[in-house]
Amino acid sequence: MKGQIVNKENVFHMVCGAALLALLAVCGYAGAYRADTAVSVPVTVVYEEEDQAIELLDSVINDPTASRETKDGALAEKVKIAKRLDMEKQAEKMLCEMGFENTSVLCAEGGVTIVTTEKNADSEKKRTRMTGAVSGLLGVSGEDIKIILAKK
Repeated sequence: MKGQIVNKENVFHMVCGAALLALLAVCGYAGAYRADTAVSVPVTVVYEEEDQAIELLDSVINDPTASRETKDGALAEKVKIAKRLDMEKQAEKMLCEMGFENTSVLCAEGGVTIVTTEKNADSEKKRTRMTGAVSGLLGVSGEDIKIILAKK
């Protein structure tokens, strides 16, 4: 980063940007359901990057030298992440209670991605049940929900 000042505010923006890009990459890569393929999606990588982003946000919030504006921005970002994670967990719990075990839900501004096993998505009826339930819970259009298969 030649010619740029590296401080906690710049690092904060870079980490948040990287976490967002990782989420968008997973959601964008998801595409529509394809019965003839299964993909390995690095869901754990997304969660690890979120953990790193939260740690950085905490360090900015607790930094006595950071400006009030920076701390407020970091706190607002942390609240957004917490709300999104709560929505994902609620959707995952609901899907599990419906019999769709081993399913992850990833929310982003562009929509929702459901990562599940082939067994859970082997019929149009099952896929419709999953998207309908997640749509109702999260208030997202069914068109904005993608289902992809995860390899174990």
